[in-house]
Amino acid sequence: TRAIDAIQRFLGRLELGVIPSVIDTTIYIEDGEIKSVYSIELTVKVPTGMIEADLARPVIEIKDLENGELLYEIYTYGEQTIVMNVNKPKENGEKDKSSVDKIVTRVIRNEIYRIVPNVALEISLLSNNRALVEIDPEYAGTIIGKNGKTIEKIEEKTGISIEVQDLEVKEIEDKKIIPVSISGNYISLNFRKEDIGASYDIIVEGEYLFTATVGKKANIRLKRNIEMGEIIIKAMKKDEPVYARLRNEDFY
Repeated sequence: TRAIDAIQRFLGRLELGVIPSVIDTTIYIEDGEIKSVYSIELTVKVPTGMIEADLARPVIEIKDLENGELLYEIYTYGEQTIVMNVNKPKENGEKDKSSVDKIVTRVIRNEIYRIVPNVALEISLLSNNRALVEIDPEYAGTIIGKNGKTIEKIEEKTGISIEVQDLEVKEIEDKKIIPVSISGNYISLNFRKEDIGASYDIIVEGEYLFTATVGKKANIRLKRNIEMGEIIIKAMKKDEPVYARLRNEDFY
């Protein structure tokens, strides 16, 4: 349990802008001692890590009451409510500059998955206001839409200009990156139709994980609560890709 958890419990139960009117201070007690006291205020600004002025929005600022240091920001981005730790240090002591990039990437991916679930794609942020989406050529037209209307709606929701290109399968030695999606209690490794029936070694963070055959729906599914599933989820949280290597039985 963390001090911020007490505030997060109100998300979804109260309108975001109402929360500071209901709770303006939280006191976190652990082992009978006061560990932290937070102040909660509502302001309108560009969230930390974003630059474009048109991304300004209502933001809840959570500060250390004693020294006024900004610790967290809560705001909506797309259709998601974001709780951003703005003071999270990296191993070298610098602030994590990639958190906003990860949020933007996740929101773009979710918006595309609403239109074409589990489509193979890769997202690269070219700048603070531009992104490149490389997508399975079969679905590029669907994402762009008639006269570009579909991609325009995604751009409006994310505040990011999006360029769409055909996805080329990336080969790294004899491995290729596999899109991963999570639905309910299952993880899905998503292949192409031509991979159906083929056996692949799955490799995560340079380590062999398991071997499986691509099913009729062009995917490999496994439960998220088993050890292999947990390893894949941890890799996803670190933005580490999952690789697949075609299994050549002649070598085994």
